[in-house]
Amino acid sequence: MIEISAQLVASAEQTLADAKVAHDRAAMEASALQNRMADLTARMGATRNAHAAGDMTDQQAGGLFGILSADRDDLARLVASAEVSVTASAAALTAAESKLSQARLSLEQATQAQRAVELTATAKRLEDKLTATIAAIYEAGIRAGKPRELSAHWQPGQALQRAISLRVPPTLGAHP
Repeated sequence: MIEISAQLVASAEQTLADAKVAHDRAAMEASALQNRMADLTARMGATRNAHAAGDMTDQQAGGLFGILSADRDDLARLVASAEVSVTASAAALTAAESKLSQARLSLEQATQAQRAVELTATAKRLEDKLTATIAAIYEAGIRAGKPRELSAHWQPGQALQRAISLRVPPTLGAHP
């Protein structure tokens, strides 16, 4: 499960990297088109000013202004399309970030589940050793003439008593 989760994280990281590249490309293209639109608008303003100053005839200004207006209309469609691409790539970027977060969470959960299995096996081995040790303590105590009650030979610590009788997990690092 950890291996699959790790593969999903790697895949999500690649998807995110690709989404960032696509978003950056879309943003640069939109910015370039917006810069072209600003330049075109400035050229249209300069044409108006030149005509108003008498540097161009009505026919020259009208012809140039017609060409610039047609360019502006075409460019406006390209800018609108580029803005849609930026919005879509931003949504894809957000989705890729979310997918990566989910994949990382899944990997962490799988890692912790595996750790719990390993720790449970360790606890079982330790429990077997503890019960064998308690049995040996009890046997030695009986031979020494102590009473037959286990509590006369061994008492669990407070944390172990609470864990067993109250089902309260001990705290890591707690030493009663």
